[in-house]
Parts: sequence; C-alpha cells; structure tokens
Amino acid sequence: ALQKSGDKLLTFIRNRAKITGGSISWLDVEPEFNSVDLEFAQNTALYAADLSGVPYAVVHISDPQVTKVDLLPKEVPVDYMPPQLLSNLRSGQRLEDPLYFAMVDIYGQVIKSDKSSAAEIVYDGDDEYGSLIDARRVAQDGIFDFGNMYLKLTPDTQGMFSIHTQALSESSYPDIYQSFEMAFRNCQRGEILTALHECYPCGSDILDGDPGSLEDRSYSLSLTDTDCHSCPEEAICWGGDRLAPREGYWRIDSESTTFLSCPNVGACLGAEPGNEAHWPSGSCDDKNGYDGPLCTGCLKGYAQGPRNTCTKCPSLVVSVLRSMFILALVLFFIGLIVGTSLKSAKSTNEKRSYLNVYLRIFTNYIQLVSLTSTLEVRWPEEFKELFFVQDQMGSISEQVIAVDCFLKDNDATNVAFVKILLVNLIPVFLLILSVIFWSGVYVFKKGHEHVQRDLVSTLVIMFFLVHPSITKQNFLFLSCRNLGDGNTYLVPDLSVQCWDSEHLKWAIFVALPGIILWVIIAPVVAVVILFNRKNQLDELDMKAKFGFLYSGFKPRLFFWEAFIMLRKLIITCLIVFLRTAMERQMQVLLCFALLILAYYGQQRYLPYAEIPLNSLETRSIIVAMITIYCGLYFVGQKLDKSSEILLFLLLILTN
Repeated sequence: ALQKSGDKLLTFIRNRAKITGGSISWLDVEPEFNSVDLEFAQNTALYAADLSGVPYAVVHISDPQVTKVDLLPKEVPVDYMPPQLLSNLRSGQRLEDPLYFAMVDIYGQVIKSDKSSAAEIVYDGDDEYGSLIDARRVAQDGIFDFGNMYLKLTPDTQGMFSIHTQALSESSYPDIYQSFEMAFRNCQRGEILTALHECYPCGSDILDGDPGSLEDRSYSLSLTDTDCHSCPEEAICWGGDRLAPREGYWRIDSESTTFLSCPNVGACLGAEPGNEAHWPSGSCDDKNGYDGPLCTGCLKGYAQGPRNTCTKCPSLVVSVLRSMFILALVLFFIGLIVGTSLKSAKSTNEKRSYLNVYLRIFTNYIQLVSLTSTLEVRWPEEFKELFFVQDQMGSISEQVIAVDCFLKDNDATNVAFVKILLVNLIPVFLLILSVIFWSGVYVFKKGHEHVQRDLVSTLVIMFFLVHPSITKQNFLFLSCRNLGDGNTYLVPDLSVQCWDSEHLKWAIFVALPGIILWVIIAPVVAVVILFNRKNQLDELDMKAKFGFLYSGFKPRLFFWEAFIMLRKLIITCLIVFLRTAMERQMQVLLCFALLILAYYGQQRYLPYAEIPLNSLETRSIIVAMITIYCGLYFVGQKLDKSSEILLFLLLILTN
C-alpha cells in the first residue's frame, strides 16, 4: 500500500514482491527522491523489501549468507590497490575452499532473485603458464561459488585476475574494482615441478582414497626432485612427503630415505595411518621396554639382554642376588675346569687326563656357535629361541657385568661407557679373586707348596674363558654404523654418536688399550711361553700351569689352540665390522669360508692325539658351518614357512 503519513511525503506499508525486490524497484533509470521523505514498514520481498535496483557490481564476500555489503566510492581513489583475495596457492591445484562473489545492486544489496547470471574469472597477466579451468559459474540466489576452480601460475609469483559478467548495467562499478590478486607459493616438499609449471603432489592420483588401504603411493622428499619416487618395500607411503617404516624397519628422521632392518624385528612396530607422531621413525614396542634408534635401546626399568632384547629390571635385591648367582655359577665352572686341569696334569690315567680337553673343546664349541648365531641375519623367532642357551653360555661374562638396571636407575654415565670399562677390568677382577682364593688356601693349609703354580693355571683358564667376550665387546666399541643421516653411531648403543669427544676419549683410553693388552699381547705372551718351553711341555710344573692350552694335542702341534683362538678372533671381527646390508652376505660367506678352511685343517692335520678328540672337534666345526649355512637363506630374503621348518629341524638335529 502507498499512503501519506504525518510529515512524510510517502509511506510504503505491507507491500509484497514475489519475483524480485523492493517496494520501489527500478530497472533502467534510478528515480529521484529524498529518502527523508519516504517511510517503509512491514514490506516483504525476495530480497531488499524496501528499495532495490539493477545489477551494479560483482563483489567478493566471505559469508554466503550476507545480504548487504558496503560499496567502494564510484570515483576510484588514486592509491587504490586491488585486494589479494587468496595467497599460498599451489600452482595446479583446485580450490579446496569456497570462493564467493555476490551480484549486488547499487545499494550494495545481494540480488537474491538472480539465478541465471553467469560470471567468469579470467587471468589478466602475461605469464605463459597462467591459466584457469572451470572458472565459469551461474549465480545461485545472487551468489557465485568458484570453489573447485583449477588455478595455475608460475610458482612463487602473484597474478592479477578479474571477474566478468554480462549481467551488469552500463553504469556499473569501475572495471578496476572487478580485479583482484592471487599469490602462488613455491613448490613444497612432497611436490614436484612439472614441465607445465604445476606443483604436482606425489601420490595425488589416489589422494582421495582410504589412507589405510592406499599405502604404496609415490613420494618426494627433495625440492629438487623432478619425478616422484616409488614407495620402498620397507615403507608405507601415503603420498606427498608422508612415508614411514613398515613393521620390522626403522629410519632416523623424516629426511632420510634409508629404511633399516631392525635387529629385533618384533621391537619395531612401524607406523600407523593417522598417527603422524610416529611417521618419521616408526614406533618401538615401548610396552615391552624397547626404545631408541632401531628400537635397540631399553627404557628406564629395563635391561639389555642377548640379541637386542629388553627384559624388565627386577628389584634391587633380586638384581644383586641374580648377579651373585651368575657369578657363583661362573666361578663354579671355572673351579671345575681348574680342578680338572690340575688333576689331569698329575694323573697317569690317560682317559682321566683328557677330561679337561673335552671341557676345552666343549667351551670352544659353545663360544663358536654363540658367535656364528649372532651373524647379521634375520633369524626367525624359532631360531632365536634355539640359540638362547648358546647365547647365555657364550656371553656369561657379559651377564655378570649386566649393570643396566643399576646405572639407569641412578642416571649415571652412559651405560655403554661403563660397560666397556668393566669389561676391560674383568681380567683384573679375576686376578684379584684368584690371589685372594689361593692366598686363603695357602693360609688354611699352612703353606701350600704349589700356590703359585695353581694361581697361574687358574688365571690361564679364566682368561681363556673370557677372552672371546672381551674381544667382542672391545671391537664392538669401535664398531659404528650409519643410520641414514650422514653420521655414524655406536653399535652397542646407537644413541651414542661415534667419534665425538666423549666416545673418542673412551675409545683411546679404554677400548684400544684393552685390545692391545687383552686381545693381542696376552695371547701372544702365552704362545711365546709355549714355544720357549716346548721341550718342557711334559714336565709337571708346565702341565699344571699351561697344560690347559696344549693338553690333548699331538706334541708337534702343541700350539694348535692358538689357531682356534685366531679363528674365533677373525669371526668376531667379521661379525662386528661387516654390518651393512651389502656387507652381510660377505660376512656370512667369509665366516663360512673360514670354517671350511678350519675343517680342512682339522681333517688334514688331525691335531689331537686321540680319535675321539678329533671327532668331537670336527663335529663342533660342522655344527658351526651348518648354522652359517642356514643363515645364508635369511640374508636379505624371507623364506616360506615350510623352508623355515626344514632348516630349523636341521639345526636341532645338528645341535
């Protein structure tokens, strides 16, 4: 209705427009009126219930629910700069978020009745790679949504764009107001720059799939990559730069493309989709105490066991009792061998005199099989269980100094440094213990005439038993491996960087002197003594002191034990220093070749004086050869279950 009301010239009241807007709506020429003379009340329309005009401008809006905007002045300011609507865009992307524009009339009101006008965004620059696809839209209730529009421009540049439509009146906004800027970022990690200057995300061809089932996408970790890389077999790849180790593998950080096989496969759990915190390195089985590089470390409250296992630390009392029990067993075994050796030296019974020889061959067998079973081979769990006893017996001296629980609880110096010190103090500790024991015997028996002889015999046998462990641990302290970041890390404790000031100090002042003194000089001295006294080997004093080293051998081959020790030394070096993926096959083959040579020497010279002794030594070499032969099948490949069972049965039968 139109009526006169009070001092107002006209009042528009309860008018209703169903097609367009406004109690006053004009098409070509804007009517002249003074707004103070008009009054509007209770009018309804599709939009602008009181006053509406023709399409005047297409303007950017952030909220599609907006009904009115503030328009810029008709006269363009001198310092006007077109706005930057979007930034950090990837060249070659489709807009993931909506980009809204609204058709408005001269009063800034969104023309909600517009359902047919078409608008298009065009590139106004001179970049030969600049282009738009799917950049034309039809208005829906006066709103244009340019979401999912394809954009391309040379990366790391800004470009001018403008929106155009045929629906505007001749008196519309100045063209400059229709222009705007969009900024494109440089290609990021996980993307490659194509020949068309697009930043292509690797793996994007299946990027919208289920991430749990699409684990073999391509990837890129370098900004200089020109092609996407295929996903490594050891990794899970979710596209872009998102890749992580599979179960049983580990890598040092998100920059590395080197995926390392974990020594203890079950400790490395890999990474799970959605858990990005574990993507770089994969997660360790922390519920069972595993932590650190390659999941070879143990959390506080856990101790390092054989084959990179972690066992929960018992209470302090139980730990002390356990160490004392192991020490008692070691001393009992040493006492058994010493007593047997001394009695054998005095015995005239030929069979009884060889008892210590059998013990020596058995000890060599345990040490040899224990060494060969620690080859860098992916032994299945069943094999590891089989090797458990040999590991325990072959590393008995290492278990005596298993101080992980004590050191970690007290936040002491790095465990690896303390261990190498204790390892090199073992001979000193055994010397003190032997002196105390035989001094007690001397006092108790009021002058035991052979104390010095028995003391030397005890030290020789003790050193024979601990020599392989001392050798292995000292060499391990000089053994380093690359984890993929260009640095090398200590094999016994991969949290320690090799050859930094701390490691260098312990290597020079502890490990190297230990190698020179215990690994080289001590055995050489023993061999020199035997050669200097080769004409006295049958004398009681010589047999009692050093007989353990040569008894049972043919007189002309009294030095044969030196070859056996050298064999164990070489195998230890191969195991310690050949650890990379390419070196593992060489490691196993060289160990196998060395044992073939040992077998040949054993069969060629038959160094023992009795057939049963030669037969026993031959069998121990054969068992070690079969162990290594089985290991050849587990270097860099995975066998089917039936093959594993056959090899497992073979090892059981031979052991």
